[in-house]
Amino acid sequence: MCIAISKPRGVEPPTKKTLQICFENNDDGCGFMFSKGGVVRVHKGFMTFKDFWQTYKGYNLGKADSIVYHFRIATTGAVTPENCHPFPLTKELKGLRSKKIDVPHGVAHNGILDITPKDGVSDTMEFIRRTLSIPWILEKAVFGSEEEFTNFLDCMIVGSKLAFLKADGEQVLMGGEWLEKDGIFYSNSSYMAVWSWKNSEYYYPTYKTWFESAETVLDKSAIDITSLEQDPEVTCIDCGDTCTESEAMDTSTIFGKHRFALTCMSCGSEMYLTESLGLSSIEGSELVPLEVKANAREK
Repeated sequence: MCIAISKPRGVEPPTKKTLQICFENNDDGCGFMFSKGGVVRVHKGFMTFKDFWQTYKGYNLGKADSIVYHFRIATTGAVTPENCHPFPLTKELKGLRSKKIDVPHGVAHNGILDITPKDGVSDTMEFIRRTLSIPWILEKAVFGSEEEFTNFLDCMIVGSKLAFLKADGEQVLMGGEWLEKDGIFYSNSSYMAVWSWKNSEYYYPTYKTWFESAETVLDKSAIDITSLEQDPEVTCIDCGDTCTESEAMDTSTIFGKHRFALTCMSCGSEMYLTESLGLSSIEGSELVPLEVKANAREK
């Protein structure tokens, strides 16, 4: 269901390895935007990680820069460079489809919106055209922090997350809890490890097969994979209820070739394997505890 990444000023950008994992888990195209020279510079439409990295690396962005990244899994709209995120906040289709554009504001979206797109665009593009490009929405609900209008917009994006960027580098994150690591905010945990699809189009790995296949991020000597249960209990980090992995898989949502997340049977929240295990990352033989921090406005 995509991943959006918010890198505010004052922290180091994600590593190449992290960004590559994001692409491998969300491989329907990607892009990034950053503030520079009084504008937001949007670059998108990269269908391979190599193309993305060549362009991104050329800007030599670092700790002082405000950056938003997006890696896509298509749910509505075709898999095309034009449908990649981020987007400028404009009603004009030409601008929304542009792969390189300088604008006052930009946005990246993670989730699915309850909206019927027109003209062959994605749900995100249609939502921008209908709602986010309206000046008072930007002024009051997004950048103005006026509670009445912010609550109105929050109700429209239930289940989604939005990352906004202004020309001055200010970022606004909406849509509930974001995962924070080293000062960077991630809309979900698909930056942590590479999933394995094996031989089935809709294959979703169990804990054991996930550990066996995650060679790029895991020193397999760190854990005895033979001791892992075949159908272990998983605990939802949102509501605290437990169910077995197979039960959570039965209620999960399939998008195209991706069976992307387990789903809590009680509250419907997505549960990724690392979250269910209580891990935030796997680095060599070190298992790092999960830290989940809310970065949405207080209601």
